[in-house]
Amino acid sequence: MAQPRASGRDVSFNSLPVYGAVYRLAVEATEMASRLGRNFRYSLGEDIRLGTKRTLLSVTLAGKGEEREENVRIAMLAMMDVELSLRLLSDLRVLPDKRYVYFLEMAEDIARQLSNWERSLSKTKEGAGVPSPP
Repeated sequence: MAQPRASGRDVSFNSLPVYGAVYRLAVEATEMASRLGRNFRYSLGEDIRLGTKRTLLSVTLAGKGEEREENVRIAMLAMMDVELSLRLLSDLRVLPDKRYVYFLEMAEDIARQLSNWERSLSKTKEGAGVPSPP
């Protein structure tokens, strides 16, 4: 369910589509990681949990206007880490292919939104204006 967008600078960080997507991934990835075997729960599972949490924090800070470009870049790097950990779980046959595809599609959607946001920030930096988050 999409939340209405506010206009201008009064955009609440949790009304951003990218925030909602990251939050959903964080919740589902945490649930998935808690069901992994002991060998993977505290390694790759923890990497995924921390990566989604780091992404969520960076999106929150960027949405609040704090060092937007830097926080969007940090979020993008954290999502790359999540994608790599998911890939390892899949290659090690710990995560079924169907679940891997599901999580990967979510992660790629978030990466696309972050990339668009970064591009928007770059354009805004070139022209003088206030960037609008995705």
